[in-house]
Amino acid sequence: MVSRHTITHADELYAGDAYEEGYSPDGRRGVEVSHLKYTKLGAPLAADEDMFLNSWALGSSASSVGLNWVPEADGAGATSASPTVWTIYAASNGLAPRNITITSSGDDSDMKFNVTGRDIYGNTMVESITGGNDAVASGVRAFAYVDNFTATEVTGSVISVGIGNTVGLPFALATVNDFVLLNIDGYSQSSQAGGATSYALNIGLGASVAFATEATSSNGDRDVRGTVNLLADPYLPNGTRVFGVLQLVDHSTRPKAFGVPQATELT
Repeated sequence: MVSRHTITHADELYAGDAYEEGYSPDGRRGVEVSHLKYTKLGAPLAADEDMFLNSWALGSSASSVGLNWVPEADGAGATSASPTVWTIYAASNGLAPRNITITSSGDDSDMKFNVTGRDIYGNTMVESITGGNDAVASGVRAFAYVDNFTATEVTGSVISVGIGNTVGLPFALATVNDFVLLNIDGYSQSSQAGGATSYALNIGLGASVAFATEATSSNGDRDVRGTVNLLADPYLPNGTRVFGVLQLVDHSTRPKAFGVPQATELT
């Protein structure tokens, strides 16, 4: 039986009997307990442009905005033609929420594709992704589950919906310096490739505490906790590489630890 107990709400905890005048000028003994948190992300699946929906389209008969998607074929991650929910969290065998990608066969650069889903803690979240011109458009928010896709207007393009290589973090990232390292199959950034090669990463900061909680209709909204964009092999998810992240967590308030509340409405 595992038991958990929060022993104090103090902003800082000190352990041990060590004392150094310059370190603890108020006479406090001990060394501050670390705020570092290591989280296993499991073995995320490889990026898949048609993970959920493959060759779905909004038919020419659609006459109003916000219409639901009309199924033509299932993607690899869809469990039926009209699933209740598309799952990223469990399908990736770990704690690795991912960004959503929209692939258009034509020019959808003037369209918004709206995604409604939930994060790893079950909180409802939304994102509006601007379409591409015969290209892949990538979202920036990390979804664990997706409940619905809609579009703001009719398109004649064939649309595929999938997941990218951007992985969501479990705790809020205020600055890039709070991200300490990525671990892949037991190798940290300093030891992978003999320590000579830095990870091909792009660390996306979470929304600051003062950032508006409402999403806008642009693709520039930040994830509330932050993300790691895995850019190239040998660091890309492939379903077998086991990932973990070490980050500094500010546990003084809920927004600082877990990010501002998720946006639930598009503005």
